[in-house]
Amino acid sequence: QGYLRSKFANLVVINSILLRYGVWADMKCVQLYIFVIYVSISSSKFLEHRVLNIERNCGEQNGNIYPWVALIPLETRTYNPSAKVECIGTLISEQYVITSSSCLAFVVSKVQFWSNLELLEVEVERWVVYQATNLALLKLKKAVDSDFFSPICLPSDDLALIENIDPYTATWMQNSDDTRIKKAVKTTIVNCQKRDNGLICLRPNGGDTICDRDEGSPIMFSDQNKWTLGGVLNYAYDIHESICVNSSSVTGSRITKDALKWIMHVIKKN
Repeated sequence: QGYLRSKFANLVVINSILLRYGVWADMKCVQLYIFVIYVSISSSKFLEHRVLNIERNCGEQNGNIYPWVALIPLETRTYNPSAKVECIGTLISEQYVITSSSCLAFVVSKVQFWSNLELLEVEVERWVVYQATNLALLKLKKAVDSDFFSPICLPSDDLALIENIDPYTATWMQNSDDTRIKKAVKTTIVNCQKRDNGLICLRPNGGDTICDRDEGSPIMFSDQNKWTLGGVLNYAYDIHESICVNSSSVTGSRITKDALKWIMHVIKKN
């Protein structure tokens, strides 16, 4: 609303100029055209601002650590009741979760959000894949409305992760009573074997491991107490095809400027 007010103020200035030179009557059509342009630009910019910030309190931990990290139970496409496969996703708005498109090799029907006090399970309405990299957006059937879960921030522009900033990713641990707890994994950015602006490669620190069940996990960093999404974990196998990695690197998709445009387009369209 503040953005729209500023644009309206600009229009008032233009009106004043027109009146000063006594051309108001002759310039009605031109003024109307200018007004339409301003409203169009203002609406577009306002929506863009909303998308990038998503929520005023995005990226803040509210007593539930990393409240944007979601568990995505996966179902096999052929009957296999003993199979237990899963991915991780990240809440980026009240109704959208971003994850790795590789998770869609399985059936994705719901998303779970866990805290010490609440389990929130939301059905997935549909999903959209970003063809340029391995990113996917899951649209939830209903908005996530809880004091315990909130979205992460999106970068406001093309994000160049600085090498001296160690990003984190997340994994889900399972308790003996089948409840879930989150664990943060600190990583170091390393050079990727393949040169690609859309890729980011990481190595876990301190003896931690990243496993295949962690695919889709956020690659995130803290900036002035605001957690921001820098990428999404895609591939967690090492050169020996082990399902967990502790010394080799893992690969993710960066949230580039083009990826941001895609995210904004999908959310605004729906």
